[in-house]
Formats: sequence, structure tokens, C-alpha cells
Amino acid sequence: MLGNNYKKTIYLIVAFSFIIAAAAYPVLPDTIASHWNIRGEVDGFLPKLIGVSLMPVISLFMLLFYFSFSTKDPKARNNPDFLLLLDRFLLLIISFLFYLYLLTLIWNTGLYFNIIKFISPAFALLFFLLGHILKTAKPNYFIGFRTPWSLDNKNNWEKIHSLGSVLFKISGLSLLLGLLKPEYFFMTMLATLTPSVLLIYLYSYFIYIKRSAV
Repeated sequence: MLGNNYKKTIYLIVAFSFIIAAAAYPVLPDTIASHWNIRGEVDGFLPKLIGVSLMPVISLFMLLFYFSFSTKDPKARNNPDFLLLLDRFLLLIISFLFYLYLLTLIWNTGLYFNIIKFISPAFALLFFLLGHILKTAKPNYFIGFRTPWSLDNKNNWEKIHSLGSVLFKISGLSLLLGLLKPEYFFMTMLATLTPSVLLIYLYSYFIYIKRSAV
């Protein structure tokens, strides 16, 4: 039942993104801002048609990919827990993209604002919730910290996902600094996430070496 609720929410977001695209199209300029640099300054533009339709189309393709491959993972085929995990993961990513899409549309209507202050809590929540979701992930080829050694050993997988969950939550909370100091947001992201991913990978290898030495 819970999985059905996740799916329904995903369908609604994807459908609503197309509705918003159609409604926003007439009021937007012919060329719209699509990318901001680390200082929050616009440094990329797209033709209106592409800029307005890109996120809805990407979300739709993600949904189609889910339908095509969600039951084809040899480590998680026909596993309801994995399918629920995939639902939660897809809902998180599509919700995140939808929020960024709304910010972009609002900015391009002429309501200018410091976009980093608005995306920093979104990234913070994204990585915090990823940490929460991935803690419960079972071995699979789609979602998680898929090192050669974690895919080969369940204990390795569980240990690095426990560590990764904590590190991603810490990284997520640290990104809230963007609310107070927008100029340090991207620096903070690199300084927390890069070492976290490296540490997870090295920890997985360390567990493998220790197990092999026994």
C-alpha cells in the first residue's frame, strides 16, 4: 500500500510538471536562464522550448526507465523491499528536480533572488534523505554504494551503507551553511561529499582485505 502511495505521488509530480510547463510557456522570455555559477550568477541560457520542457521530459524518462528495469536486477528481482526502496529513491530525485524546476521558472518570470539560498536547503535535504534511504538498501545493482567488494559480500555492503548513511546525513546538514553563507555552498559540498565517497570506497576495500586475510 505504501509503495502505491509513492508511485501515485511520482505520477502526480511528473504530470504536474507538464501542466506547469504549458502554463508558464507564454509568460517566459524567448531565452531563459538555465544555469548559475558558484556565486549565484547566471552563466547559461537555453531556448524557451528546451528550457521549459527539459525537466518534465527527464522526469518522464526516469519513470519509463523505472518501469523497464525495476524488476530486472538479478540481486533484487521480485523483492518487494527493493521495489519500495526504488519507489522512495525515485520520488526523492523527481521531487528534487521538480523543486529546482520551479525555482528556475520563477526566476525567469522576473522575480530575481539569490538562488543559492533556495537550492542549499534542497541539496541538504536531498543528501540527508539519501543517507536515510540507503541505510536500508539491500545488495542490488541500481541503488547504493556499489563497490566491487560490497556487491560480492553482504556484510561488506551492510557495513559501508551504515557508514555512508551517517556521512551523507552529516554532509546534508553541513550544506545548510548555504542559507547563511551562500558563497561557501559549493565549496562545502565538495569538501564534505568528496571525502565521504572516498572514505566509503576505502572502507569497503579495507573490509575486503581484512576478510581475505582470515
